[in-house]
Amino acid sequence: MSPRARKILIGSGLAVIAFYVCILFVWALRPLTDSVPVGTDYTGKSPVLVSAEVTCHTLFEGGTGASKALPVLKKQPKGSPALGFQRGVCSAVHRDARIIFGLDTLASVGALAVIVVVYRRQSKGGASAVANAPVSALPA
Repeated sequence: MSPRARKILIGSGLAVIAFYVCILFVWALRPLTDSVPVGTDYTGKSPVLVSAEVTCHTLFEGGTGASKALPVLKKQPKGSPALGFQRGVCSAVHRDARIIFGLDTLASVGALAVIVVVYRRQSKGGASAVANAPVSALPA
């Protein structure tokens, strides 16, 4: 294997590892956020669909619930339906984040496996060429 090819493979492997470390520390270890629909707000001039921003646990913390207390929703005028969370808070965000993190992990492991296989095949190719060469062709 040429030194240039070796440098390219090692550089590629380091880039894959750096990508995975960035995904882990920049995204997966930070709290997630969820924008949950809460209904129609009738306090303004015209009714408006609103949602509440909720801070969730990180990807690796145990529960899928909110990490802080849920936000207080506005009181609605008489005769209007009250605002309420229309789906489970943080559950969809955690499910999607786990799927994405799993795919990132699979892609990183797959890329490293391909790099290792190419590196080994390139190394074997160079060694077998020397091993199969006639004695007269070997350098002194």
